Amino acid sequence: GPIAPGKHLVMGQAEGLRPARAGEVVVRAGLDSRVPDLRLVAGHAIAILVRNAVNGEVLTDAEVFWRASGEGFLAGAAEWRGTEEIDAAGRHILRNLPFQTIEIEARSAGFAALRQEYLMPKENWIPSAKLALMEFPLEAGRSIRGQVLGPQGQAIANAQVRVGLAE
Repeated sequence: GPIAPGKHLVMGQAEGLRPARAGEVVVRAGLDSRVPDLRLVAGHAIAILVRNAVNGEVLTDAEVFWRASGEGFLAGAAEWRGTEEIDAAGRHILRNLPFQTIEIEARSAGFAALRQEYLMPKENWIPSAKLALMEFPLEAGRSIRGQVLGPQGQAIANAQVRVGLAE
């Protein structure tokens, strides 16, 4: 759309790609301005290896999910995304990640899920042949037992119970 005369900072961005800046552009009244092409590069990637915390065995049936992290009310509402690639060593490869803090969660049947935050160091913003590796040691899951009771102490069938980490 139309831009008012003055100095403007021009930047291009797209999901999963590193933002590119054209720098400062001066727009003059009555004249069109052109900025250099904005070349975006692939976002960063990381390898996730999920292991049994006791014996170090790779949990080949594990699932790995990630979502953008942040502060504020909507931070927890970000959509979880699953792994699209698993290599021969059992590493979950997450590619084209955004350039911000992300939460990564690993799950495997019979084990407690583990969630960690990750912020890619700036030196890794340039894709390299060697992926950064993050390990998730999962511990055996535990169970809790109890009942949901109504106002008169009666058990309530089909009640929902949610369990989350206390911070």
